[in-house]
Amino acid sequence: MKALSLLCSLFLILLSCNSSTSSEKLIGAWKLIGYQEFGIEKPYEEIWIDFNADGTCQLIEEGNRTKATWTLDEERFLLTIDGAKFSGNKPWYIQLDNRRFALKYKKEASYYFHEIERLPDDQTLARRKKEALIGTWEIEKVHLDNSDALSKQEMLKGRWIKLKSNGSFISGSGTQAINAGKWKFDDKTDSLAIHGNMNGGTRIRWKVKLAKPHYLYLSGSSQFQTTDVMLTCKRSDGK
Repeated sequence: MKALSLLCSLFLILLSCNSSTSSEKLIGAWKLIGYQEFGIEKPYEEIWIDFNADGTCQLIEEGNRTKATWTLDEERFLLTIDGAKFSGNKPWYIQLDNRRFALKYKKEASYYFHEIERLPDDQTLARRKKEALIGTWEIEKVHLDNSDALSKQEMLKGRWIKLKSNGSFISGSGTQAINAGKWKFDDKTDSLAIHGNMNGGTRIRWKVKLAKPHYLYLSGSSQFQTTDVMLTCKRSDGK
């Protein structure tokens, strides 16, 4: 997180030293590389934007490809993207250089983009999603809405799961393995299926949301009851 903070600070210094805003400079493909709220770095989902000269643009948000329109007020340095979830159809102050730009809304939020050659195709997106899941994740927070939520939180917090590239997994707590089996990711529904072999076999399906630089959010039905549960997991393997 310190590295990201340094990156964002350097990003702003470079923009302030060499900043001019014109529609021509904005045309092309861009990728989100950082996000802040009130000056504090926050996890973020990947976003790509491809601005066209005719005022249309293509976005990839939350893994979905959508179309939108954009306008740039060059005198007031305000960019509006109608149809983008992240920008909320409101004008954002823009600082633009030849290969990077920053979007700011008051002091509340800041997005940092870097120019890329082209947007990833659907096949590349699907592969990136699966590859991003591979590694070791530790449960950091447990969100449950029922009377015995506290006991379940204590039971699950600190547990980990290691998703391997060959489709197998190991889960446990501390140095002790608790379960093992197979996992499968469906990029069409963004769901992760876990088929465990221990304790008589467990089958769990999670809705997946990844956030840069190292967070994973899992939501679905708990293996303990029918109520919904949401897990906040943090990567613990240093990747």
